[in-house]
Amino acid sequence: MDFSFWGNWPTAFHITHYKAGSQWIYQILKRCVEHRLVTPQLGAAHVLQSAVQGGRIYPTVYLTKEEFDSVDKPSDYASFVILRDLRDTTVSGYFSLKHSHNELPGIHACRQELLGKNLDEGLIWIVENWTGLSARISQSWAESGEPWIRYEDLLAGDITLLEKALLGRCRLPIKQRKLHRAILACRFERLSGGRRRGQEDIFSHMRKGVANDWKRYFSPKVKVAFKERHGQALIACGYAKNNDW
Repeated sequence: MDFSFWGNWPTAFHITHYKAGSQWIYQILKRCVEHRLVTPQLGAAHVLQSAVQGGRIYPTVYLTKEEFDSVDKPSDYASFVILRDLRDTTVSGYFSLKHSHNELPGIHACRQELLGKNLDEGLIWIVENWTGLSARISQSWAESGEPWIRYEDLLAGDITLLEKALLGRCRLPIKQRKLHRAILACRFERLSGGRRRGQEDIFSHMRKGVANDWKRYFSPKVKVAFKERHGQALIACGYAKNNDW
């Protein structure tokens, strides 16, 4: 276990799933600790396929609790976990894959599938073919007993929660003022070019920036499909008490 350390910095991981603000947090981290950041790779290859380096910051780590535990890490590592309502994740994924996401490997085929379907058909396709990884990640962390941050709470209290996560839990030696400036610079209104949260642009990767948007898009058919596939994950995360929503 020979870790290469970068000074006396802690090794920190931002663990999350698709469409739960990972790029938002990544932009904040870039403004604060860019020289320490490890560039994210598809399939969490920056964590799974390369040796973890002590003193580096690993953003957008899409791994279940079990997968993360299997990674060889420095003993004093720290991490913070952000999860989102999987119904909103599904809606956000639908619009991203259909309209706004860069055509990385695999995106083109998904886009072609979705372009040939109406809204209900497209959302059900997302539920059946795409949401599963995020559901597995969410359920594994929710059931682990580890603390985690609700994306919805982060929307309302970004400064307080990220200060606790980054300066407190992860012990990153960032000046409080620098962190606050980075958070303010990365709020939806700034990164979206002036749109307020709730003003939708389906062709922007920052489409809307709100919670509970699923209520606008989930038809009875989509609800049935989602409950069959991911109802238990939603309940495990506390976003529903049962499947009677």
